[in-house]
Amino acid sequence: MSTAAQPAVSIVLPAHNGARFLRESIDSCLAQTYGDFELILVDDGSTDATPAIFAEYAARDARIRTFRNAKNLKLPESLNLGFSHAAGRYFTWISDDNRFRPDALGTFAAILDERPDVDVVYSDCSVIDERGAVVAFRRVSPIDRIGQVNCVGASFLYRRAVHEALNGFDATRRLVEDYHFWLRAAGQFRFLPVAVDLYEYRLHTDSLSTQHGAAILAAHRLLLREWLPRMDWLGRSRQARACVHLARASLSRADPRAALEDLWLGCRLAPAAVAAECAGRIYRGLRRRAAA
Repeated sequence: MSTAAQPAVSIVLPAHNGARFLRESIDSCLAQTYGDFELILVDDGSTDATPAIFAEYAARDARIRTFRNAKNLKLPESLNLGFSHAAGRYFTWISDDNRFRPDALGTFAAILDERPDVDVVYSDCSVIDERGAVVAFRRVSPIDRIGQVNCVGASFLYRRAVHEALNGFDATRRLVEDYHFWLRAAGQFRFLPVAVDLYEYRLHTDSLSTQHGAAILAAHRLLLREWLPRMDWLGRSRQARACVHLARASLSRADPRAALEDLWLGCRLAPAAVAAECAGRIYRGLRRRAAA
């Protein structure tokens, strides 16, 4: 095991008024079968019991350090603060309402130790409700789908070099700061999906995704419209097909004008790919109707 000053893994846990599920999140870090880590707790200007809970755990475990924003600076700034104090060679972070499965860090760290050709490793996860019961399952997909969805998700470990090369999280990308981070990283670093359930992602009435779902979707669309033309590493065909996926999402939100803009972007990139993707979707839809 590394010395306390130089752990292998740095976990950042930011929280703003997150006392409701905070103990579960911290406990999931401390329950890891892999113990070579530090846990950096960042209180983002909380007014509830979060500071007291942080102090309690820090007094109990020497691997824990705490920091506090005098006011609520939001997630990207809190993550950057936490990682500015990180000593590990591998980085990850966890929300105050989610939980690692016990083998998460060990599984991820072993892969990065053994595979110098991999920079980011990410995994399947379960979706849990307020009581902690599993209600859904999210399977990982290859990084070439990053132009459609944030396929990295919430369960990951990455090398310090990734964070340093990207200069951390962009504070102007609130609500999609993590997606923006992975979009930037995908063109420069090597990703490996792992088909193992290593994380529990909680959905509840107070979660960020529940309270700001519509705003997150809107920010997601604007981010992709900005980034898809830049993602040359995907190839023009995949870039254009991702635009068709974006158009379908716009239609699902009853925004036909946005859908046309998305399709036009795809046509500028690779019109034949857009035509093939649209034709394929129409054909599959007709087959489903015929079979019904």
